[in-house]
Amino acid sequence: MRRFIALSVLVLLMTSAFGGVGGVWSRSPAVPLPGVDTAVTRALEQILTAKPDWLRQAATAECGAMTEVMRLGRDSIRVVVWSPDGTQLASAGADGTVRVWDAVNGTVLDVLEGHTDSVLSVAWSPDGTQLASASADGTARVWDAASGAALDVLEGQTNTVTSVVWSPDGTRLASAGADGTVRVWDAASGTALHLIKEHTIWVKTLAWSPDGTRLASASFEGTVRMWDAANGTALDVLEGHMHRVNSVAWSPDGTQVASAGMDGTVRVWDAANGTALHVLDEFTSWVNAVAWSPDGTQLASAGEDGTVWVWDAASGTALDVLDTDNDWVNAVAWSPDGTQLASAGAGGAAQVWGCEGPG
Repeated sequence: MRRFIALSVLVLLMTSAFGGVGGVWSRSPAVPLPGVDTAVTRALEQILTAKPDWLRQAATAECGAMTEVMRLGRDSIRVVVWSPDGTQLASAGADGTVRVWDAVNGTVLDVLEGHTDSVLSVAWSPDGTQLASASADGTARVWDAASGAALDVLEGQTNTVTSVVWSPDGTRLASAGADGTVRVWDAASGTALHLIKEHTIWVKTLAWSPDGTRLASASFEGTVRMWDAANGTALDVLEGHMHRVNSVAWSPDGTQVASAGMDGTVRVWDAANGTALHVLDEFTSWVNAVAWSPDGTQLASAGEDGTVWVWDAASGTALDVLDTDNDWVNAVAWSPDGTQLASAGAGGAAQVWGCEGPG
């Protein structure tokens, strides 16, 4: 089993709930229930929060070495992503900013301001020179990664923009929104190239195939749809989730697609024919995000129960469970070399986990 330890806390809370006083995060003690004595209340709490022995051991050995989380802000972090060279991370959330961090020591390198509402998605260009962000203010924005200067504003979605992603060659951007549309843009000019509007409700996440020929979209319809990226033609519909689909990701070799949903499952599909290959259903709540390791051998998923799970991609076997300090986890991302994971979620903390190798 691969063991993970927390290396650094990147984003923490700027103000506490009371007067902006910083402190160390801790879980609340049991609160006595009316008419029930304290001993019974504590016993009930232990039952309700108990985990299977194997999960608890994974989360409290090396994986649980998150000893200090300072409150530096209250805004939930929606997304955290690595730069292509692995030296920086970008995060975004409810405060409407994109923050760029040193991936080694957690120093804030830049704060990109311009959105007027929550930022829901951030993506680095493949060469690492630009960032794109998507916001509830109805826009996607493009930034110079070195200077933080705003380069372009992409407008067209009529509601919240939920996702923005770069094509693998960096020449195009795709955005998705609560209006049910997917739009493809020329990255250099900001010109709209295609409008895809076959979804009937929110499109939550987009992902380009590694070869740049296809787009996958995850929707609150409960489906994943596949599109020809050159012309927007519908190619396939992956059906199986019983609720909204929150995340979709291509395997590095482009042969498989993974999706995560509010039905509490991660599903792995054959990208060529849409066949379901695995259903990962060990979760206790819905799943917000899924990511492939760079070598394609593992998957990481982020859950509403505050955990990050690591899976063997070939067999669907659970390898490890990371018990974060967040009430729920919105995002998970592998470092480009596959040795680290970053996770972020409610409570404001983004954490980096390092791989110790086989246990």
